[in-house]
Amino acid sequence: AERALALAALGDDARIEDLLQVAPGARHMLHRYWARPDRGVPLIQTVTPMPAALDPVLLDRAWQCIADRHPVFRTAFVWDG
Repeated sequence: AERALALAALGDDARIEDLLQVAPGARHMLHRYWARPDRGVPLIQTVTPMPAALDPVLLDRAWQCIADRHPVFRTAFVWDG
C-alpha cells in the first residue's frame, strides 16, 4: 500500500530504493503544521558566502556525485494530506 502511494505521487517511472517511516522529529513538525497551518512550515536554511564565483557546470557535477554516492540526497517526502 505504501509503495503504491509513493508510485502514485512520484509517477510510475520513479526509481524507489526504499520506503522509510517519518522520523519522530519530522513527525512532530508535521503534527505542529497540521495543527496550525497558518504558522507555515518550519524551515532551517544556511547561507554561506563563497570566496569566488562558482562554475555552475562543475557545481552541478559535484552535487550529482554526492547524490549518486549518498542516498539521503535522493530523498523525497510524500504524504497524502
